Amino acid sequence: MTITDYEEFENYAYGMETVVEEHPVDKGRWTTYFEQVVKDKEGKYWLLEWESGSTEYQDIDFSVEVTEVFPLEVTQTVYVTKEKYNDKHTT
Repeated sequence: MTITDYEEFENYAYGMETVVEEHPVDKGRWTTYFEQVVKDKEGKYWLLEWESGSTEYQDIDFSVEVTEVFPLEVTQTVYVTKEKYNDKHTT
């Protein structure tokens, strides 16, 4: 779903809980792309995506893409040197 009216978006998002704070996900020469995850009163999660001008001279039409998402816990393996590990895990 795409919402192109600011007042309509304000009414839609009113009372939603922020799960993931607004943050930039990509940046072009003239545009910065943002996303945020919110949770509605029924417990559904929504990804909000929009763009904003990267300079004060960029005029971007208001548009927020709204997509239903769900939380998925993921385990990640990272590799660290023995020195870094020992520094953090020995007292």
